[in-house]
Amino acid sequence: MKKTIAKTSSRTSSFAETRSVLFWLIMAFTVAFMFIAPFARGLFNGGLISFERPIYIALAWSAAALFLLAIHFFTHWKMNHHRDLLSLAVWLIPLCYLLAMIQAVSYHAAMNELFLHVMYAVFFLIGAYFAGKKPGSTILLYGLLVSGYVLVIHGFLNWFGNAHYRDAVLGNRLSGVFQYPNTYAAYLIGLLLASLVVMVAAKKWYWIIAHALMLVPIFVSLLLTLSRGGLVVLPIAVIVCLLFLPWRKQLFVLLYLVLAAVPALAVFGKLTAIRTQLAAKFAASVSQQGWFILILCSLAVAIVVWAIHRFAAIPWFRKNPAIKKFRPANAVIPCILFVSALAGAYLLFGNSGLAEKLPNGLKQRIESVSLEDSSIAGRAVFYKDSFKILQDYPVLGAAGGAWASLYPAYQSYPYTSRQTHNVISQILVETGLIGAIVFIFFLGYLCFIYIRGERGDEPDESKLAFPVFAFALLIHSAIDFDMSYVFLSALVFLCLGTMASATAAGKR
Repeated sequence: MKKTIAKTSSRTSSFAETRSVLFWLIMAFTVAFMFIAPFARGLFNGGLISFERPIYIALAWSAAALFLLAIHFFTHWKMNHHRDLLSLAVWLIPLCYLLAMIQAVSYHAAMNELFLHVMYAVFFLIGAYFAGKKPGSTILLYGLLVSGYVLVIHGFLNWFGNAHYRDAVLGNRLSGVFQYPNTYAAYLIGLLLASLVVMVAAKKWYWIIAHALMLVPIFVSLLLTLSRGGLVVLPIAVIVCLLFLPWRKQLFVLLYLVLAAVPALAVFGKLTAIRTQLAAKFAASVSQQGWFILILCSLAVAIVVWAIHRFAAIPWFRKNPAIKKFRPANAVIPCILFVSALAGAYLLFGNSGLAEKLPNGLKQRIESVSLEDSSIAGRAVFYKDSFKILQDYPVLGAAGGAWASLYPAYQSYPYTSRQTHNVISQILVETGLIGAIVFIFFLGYLCFIYIRGERGDEPDESKLAFPVFAFALLIHSAIDFDMSYVFLSALVFLCLGTMASATAAGKR
C-alpha cells in the first residue's frame, strides 16, 4: 500500500514539474539554443574578439537558466541517487579551471574558459534533471535531431547554391555552419547514429519514414566533407553505438546504414560535379537537378527502410523482446565488425586497388593518408609540444587559452595552430594532471553506473541516442578540436546529463 502511495505521489510530482513555468522556460532555452547557436559559427571559441560576442550572449542566457535551476534546487534537491552525486561532481571541472587561474598565462582567456565550463555544467544539470521523465526527454531528443536535420538541409542549400553562409563550402568540401569540414563530419556521425537508434526503436510509421528520409542526406553530407578523420572515426563510433543495443537491433542498424551508404556513394560523384558547375556559374536548372537526385534517393531508401522495419523488424522484436543489455552476446557483432573494419582499412590504405573503385574525391583523400602527411604529422607535433608545456605546468595547468599563448615558445618548428587538436592534451595544458584526472574519472564513473543500470529492465531505447551522439563527438575530439565549439561541448554535456538522469529511474 505504501509503495502504491509513493508511486502515485511520484507521478503527481512529476506531472506538476512538467506543468511548471520553470520546466517550460528551461526547455524553451535549451531548444532555442539547439536551433540558434549553430548559426553563430557553432559558437567557436577561437580566442579572437570576433568570436566572442555570440559566446557572451549564450553565457548570459545560460546564467539566467542557472538562476532558475538554483531556485528549483533550493527547495527540491536531495542526495538520493547517483544523479545527485554527479550533479555535484560536474562542478569539479570548472573548479579545476578556477584553480588553474592561479598561474594563468592569459587572464582574459582563462576567465572565458571558466565561464564556459560553468555553462557546460548548466547543460549537464538540464540533461540530468529534465530528461528523466517522458516530456523532458522527448523534447530534448527531438530538439537534438530536428535541429540536426535543419543543419543538414542548410548545408545542402549552400552546396546547391541556394544559400550563401560564409565558408559553408570550403573549396570542394562541405563544412556547414561550423566552417570546418572535420568538425561537421564529427557532428554528422553523431547525428547519423542517433537517428538510426531512434528509428530502430520507433513503432509509428510516420516516425520511421521521417528519420529514414534523412539517412541519405546525412551520409552524403558526411562524404562531401571529405574528412579522413571522419572516415576513420565512423566505424569506431558504429561499434560503440552497437554495444548499447541488443544484437537483433544491431543487425537492423547495420542494414539501414548500408542502405544509406550505397546510394550515397553512388551519387557522390554526380553531386560533386554539380557543385563544381554551380561554383563556376549558378544555374537554377543545375541546382534543381542536384535536389532532384538527393530527394529521389532519400525517398527510395525511406520506403525500403519503412517496409523492412514495418514487416520484418517490428514483428521480430515483439516475438523476441530484449530484457537486458550489455550481455556478452551483444558484443559478438561489434567484435566481428571491428575485425572487418581492420581488414577494410588494410585494403583501402594498402595497395590492394580497392580505393580505385571509390569516387575520385574520396579516392584522393584516402590515398593521401600516410604518416608523412603534413596534417597527421602536424598533429603528432602538437601533442608532443603540449606535453612540453605540461612539464612546466604539471599540477594545475596554465589555465584556459594556455596553448594559444604558449605554443610559439615550445614549438619544435615554426607552425601556426591555436588548437592542440586533441581534447585530452588541451585539458592537460589548461588544467594540468588534476583537471585531466577529474575529467576522466567523472566520465568513467558516469559510464560505469550507466552501463550497470542498463543491465536492468528494458528502458526507452530512443534515449540511447544521447550517449551515442555524445561518444561519437568525444571519439572524434581525440584527433581534432571539436570541443572548442561551445555549441558541441554544450550538447555533449547535455547528453552526458541525460545518461545521469537514467540513474534516478529505477534501481541504480
